[in-house]
Order: sequence, then C-alpha cells, then structure tokens
Amino acid sequence: MFHTSENITFSIFNHVKDASPKGKESSWENLAEQFETHVERPHKDGPAWSPATYTEGSTRANKNVQSIQLGVLDVDDGLPIDAMLEKLQGLGLGAYCHSSYSHTPEAHKYRVILPLSRSVSIDEWSKVWRGIDNMMGGVTDPATKDPSRLYFLPSRPPGSPGHFFHAVSPCVRLVVASEFS
Repeated sequence: MFHTSENITFSIFNHVKDASPKGKESSWENLAEQFETHVERPHKDGPAWSPATYTEGSTRANKNVQSIQLGVLDVDDGLPIDAMLEKLQGLGLGAYCHSSYSHTPEAHKYRVILPLSRSVSIDEWSKVWRGIDNMMGGVTDPATKDPSRLYFLPSRPPGSPGHFFHAVSPCVRLVVASEFS
C-alpha cells in the first residue's frame, strides 16, 4: 500500500443500456463527487459508471476493456457498513463507500470503491478480483466480477431513509501484489 496523487481513469454511461463508454480522469479526492449524493429515483436506473477504461470508439464489453484502476466490492449480504469501515481502517486502506438503491437500515447493501496501486489488465482481473474479495472476507456479490461491470451512480427510492456515503482516509491504494495477478 502506498500514498499517491496519480489520477484515476474510469468510464461514465448515461444509463444502463448506454453501451458507449465516456472516459473520465480524476484525482482520488475529486472522484468522491461522483458518489457523495444519492439522487431520488422512482426506479433503479439512471447514470452509471465502470471502473474500466475501454478501447477508444468501442462499446462496453469485456473484450474491449483496456485496464482497471479501481476495485469495486458490491456488498449485498447485509454486512453492516460499520463492520466494513472497521475492516478497511484495520487494513489501512483508503476507500469510498456508498449505499446502493436497495439498501435499507435493516439490510445493508452498498459498494466499496478501492483505488489500486496500478492499472490491471483484463488478463489479470479475475485473479485480482478474487484476491480483493478474499482479503475482504468473501462479501462481494460474485455476479459483479466481470471486468466491464457497470454500476449505477448513487440513488435511492423517494423518501427512503438511511442512505450514506463514507470516505475512509487517507488515500492509500491497494497494492496489486503478485499473489493477486
């Protein structure tokens, strides 16, 4: 793990059926702006993002992924967010955590966004994803392991309570070790 100020690249999509990635670049600190606010929506839809960058002019598909610089855990097994925050702090990792659309105070559902120490290729991704999931206790939804995975930006049903955003500091990137790749 190490501190860094290098920018992170990722992709944005207008909605879930938008197959044309729009590449973005941001500092870790400015990346938080993507996740801080939960927009009220009547349905689970809206703008989305992917931690992957894609070949220019291509569509969102595993074969078009160039690299991944963020590990994303999709936690929907009810593990309380406080337990996850404690684990991240114990490991000394920087992360952003935000509740997902289906989160309730009784059944926690959220995403954990981890900056990686380097870009990971599509060929390495499967091992890296498994390594991160194992390190975090196997809490990640296995359906979210594909390299071109798309995630909705934070939203919530109208009037729903308990949605959150947490930043775990300082920004210490997860080293992609040889046992991961």
